[in-house]
Amino acid sequence: MCGMKKILQKILFIFATQTLRRYTPIIIGITGSVGKTSTKDAVYTVLRWKFLARKSEGNFNNEIGVPLTVLGLSHYGKNIFYWVVGFFRAFFRLIIRDRAYPEILILEMGADRPGDIGYLTSLAPPVVGIITAIGKIPVHVESFSGPEEIVKEKSKLILALPSDGLAIINADDNALAEIRKNFLSMADRPLAEKVKVVTFGFDEGPTARITAVEFSTEYS
Repeated sequence: MCGMKKILQKILFIFATQTLRRYTPIIIGITGSVGKTSTKDAVYTVLRWKFLARKSEGNFNNEIGVPLTVLGLSHYGKNIFYWVVGFFRAFFRLIIRDRAYPEILILEMGADRPGDIGYLTSLAPPVVGIITAIGKIPVHVESFSGPEEIVKEKSKLILALPSDGLAIINADDNALAEIRKNFLSMADRPLAEKVKVVTFGFDEGPTARITAVEFSTEYS
């Protein structure tokens, strides 16, 4: 089964990268330990009124789910026939331009192990990168050596941005504030000074400061 998954992953990678090259949508990547899904939904709700947009559904945030979102396909489980039909649709879309293909893709990007964010950003290079929050991380984390490695992995989303990209970072999260502080001096990112960094939060200093929060519940 592991071998079949690897084959599926490679096929999806090829179709997804070729589709993105064909249609060149704006890609918004969202990561973080908490708040990814709600942030994704909020961004989609705003953008869909002016643009043809698509967001990742459910837990489509890994090496299988992200390309499925790019291709507009469902996860067909063990049904080989449906996978073949899905790949045919993807191939057909490469040959004949689909006028309904999204202008913007809002992709949730998860990290279960080191290297995940790097893989996903190589598949779908973001123009906008949003890191929601890291929060408190246990000292021992499955597949990661510790909290520092998780922060480093999440920050790869920002490092993947083009020189004219936009980074949106939670300024209230201490780990993310450190990423923002050090971002312009990262040796492996010589064009980082051209990337616009926008922060948000409740504390003093962010680009967009939250000054009031109101919760409401409607019952039908």
